[in-house]
Amino acid sequence: MNYSFIIPHKNTPNLLKRCIDSIPKRPDVEVIIVDDNSDASIVNFDNFPCSNNSNVKVVITKEGLGAGYARNKGLEIAQGRWLVFADSDDYFISDKLSEMMDCYVNSSVDIVYFNVECLYSDSLSPAPNADKQYKQVVEGAEAETKCRYKLNVPWGKFVKRELVMSNGIRFDETKVANDRMFSLRTGILASMVAVNNTPIYVWLVREGSLTTIRSKEYALLHLNVSVSANKMLEEYSLDSYRTNLFLFFPNLRRGAISYKEAASLIFRNTPKKHLLGDFLKALIMYVKKVCMIS
Repeated sequence: MNYSFIIPHKNTPNLLKRCIDSIPKRPDVEVIIVDDNSDASIVNFDNFPCSNNSNVKVVITKEGLGAGYARNKGLEIAQGRWLVFADSDDYFISDKLSEMMDCYVNSSVDIVYFNVECLYSDSLSPAPNADKQYKQVVEGAEAETKCRYKLNVPWGKFVKRELVMSNGIRFDETKVANDRMFSLRTGILASMVAVNNTPIYVWLVREGSLTTIRSKEYALLHLNVSVSANKMLEEYSLDSYRTNLFLFFPNLRRGAISYKEAASLIFRNTPKKHLLGDFLKALIMYVKKVCMIS
């Protein structure tokens, strides 16, 4: 088996079918769907999407522990040389994906990073601002280095299963940002990586997804994951790729966290040697943003 596609799913059966249908039908492909305790009134478990396909394996979980847990369950049974991840509400660009699968099947690199397309889910029209940072990394200077430490999503790449399994790398089983540390660990530990600007994946932006939900719990989880990522980057002397925690201030405030508590969290979790520099960089960025708006 060359490729294992792992897709966590919850309550979007029609979108899941679209995602599965976009995966090339090849004998060297297995598709692992891990259902994260979907509602039986929404999902017909007796006729689960594509469950009759010979290369599709469906794992039903009732724990409801989120996409990180679901992806880890998929990792337990994956057999492919390469791991390919997707969110169930996104889909692949089939012809380009198949071409890249042929191109890299025997590659000696540990990770191949690809470009993506970003569309609005309701209209399937381009959402250029949503993927701006992603494209800046993939298409910019020193892409092979920056992709390792700045792309925090599991999709849009091929990852050697041996890299993941031999290093015991797993997804965090948190409600949000479960993929950040997985992406960072694989990026740091990969011996060699490659970057290809071919877009193989369509990332859909929709209302109600976890990235659009605002709450104190989610704001704190995002901050805590970034704190952990910064500590790992410092451990490997990769300080220049740290996240400036002062940029989390608006997000913390939107999560109904007081000015005082938000400031305290940021100051407490930023190393002293970075405090002044990070504060000034964030301040300059905020001032520029205000000036552009006015």
